[in-house]
Amino acid sequence: MYLMDDIKNWRAVYRLLDRVQTEMYDCGTLCGNACCLSGWEDSENGIFLLPGEHLLLKEADPEGKWYTWETYTKEEVEFPDSWTGPVYFVKCTTPPNCLRSLRPLQCRTFPLKPVIGENGVLEMIWSDDELPYTCPLIEGNYPIRDDYYKATYTVWSHLLRDRRIFDLVSVWS
Repeated sequence: MYLMDDIKNWRAVYRLLDRVQTEMYDCGTLCGNACCLSGWEDSENGIFLLPGEHLLLKEADPEGKWYTWETYTKEEVEFPDSWTGPVYFVKCTTPPNCLRSLRPLQCRTFPLKPVIGENGVLEMIWSDDELPYTCPLIEGNYPIRDDYYKATYTVWSHLLRDRRIFDLVSVWS
């Protein structure tokens, strides 16, 4: 069994991130929740879950009130060979009125993105992914709270102990 196939580990990760946010307020107030709403009308907006994360979200939302689910193979979405089982993609059903306690990990840690630096050490950078919207935190180079940065770094450090997640972050880097 992999480290993040244990739902208790996902609960601990979510609890840690529930205590922090990028600013003293919901950053969605800066952009009108662009990351939640952009592309929603054409059902393109969603996010891939990390291995084992589906266990927590399915437990918390068994009737599918907050998410719709799609399942892919690692080959279909070109994920690393170390990934086993299905790759889950979730779409919010009520954006931007999500239940914040059920936001997937990558929603919680955005706009920071984990990368493995040249020295093999985890670094947190501003996301450089192509986005269908403008994130004012990235564009304005807003400072983020130290506790948010530290919690995000701690979480990703823990997650990288799972080989599948390490391999994915290596591909992103």
